[in-house]
Amino acid sequence: MNVDSLGPYFYLIFVIPGFVGISSYRFFFNRKTPLNGWQWSCLSVLWGVLIFGIWQYTLKDNQPLVSQTLQNPLVAMLTLSALTFMALAYIRFVIFMTEWISNLPRPILTFALNVPYCLIGFVFALISVPKKIAFDKKDLAFVINVHSLWWRDWGIAKGVRALTIGCTILLGPRVEEKDLEHELVHVEQHKRYPIIFPFLYYIDVARKGYRKSKYEEEAYRIAGNRYAAE
Repeated sequence: MNVDSLGPYFYLIFVIPGFVGISSYRFFFNRKTPLNGWQWSCLSVLWGVLIFGIWQYTLKDNQPLVSQTLQNPLVAMLTLSALTFMALAYIRFVIFMTEWISNLPRPILTFALNVPYCLIGFVFALISVPKKIAFDKKDLAFVINVHSLWWRDWGIAKGVRALTIGCTILLGPRVEEKDLEHELVHVEQHKRYPIIFPFLYYIDVARKGYRKSKYEEEAYRIAGNRYAAE
């Protein structure tokens, strides 16, 4: 199919989607295009020529479904107009979400980024048999008292009294004074390095050992609690 065979349908198929594209741009992006009617028409024709080239290439590949759909001028016009509108709507949606996320307060944003770890923390709270749960509004952390941390009481963590996974703090039966403050420091570290903190933590522990890890040093220094081996 070529321009000659399309005849008067050329404008119907290719130029109208051009008008749809410009109108959609103004609607979604709130931009007033500084174009008069003549310039608007020329831009629509250029848009139409671009779409026509893509259309011809598609037909040349002889894709059955696409070819049959676009052989009908009216269906082709509606299809191309709809695709133009949806493409611009999608771009606007992505920009909107990016702006919305970037305007979120940092504590809420970092909390949201660490939600997967928080959910893992809830899973471990379940297998530890929870006794009491509370939410710390100031630090955006879930504090859960559990019956036992049996699954973690081995190796370097033997005698563990509490631990933090994302924004979920698990306090075992042997918890002591200031242990909660220690775990809240780990919550803050998760916020400081959202998503990647667990990797940073275990790499540092593997290199220096648990007690000499800079993340544990910071937590013990700020909280002032007792190390289990002391």
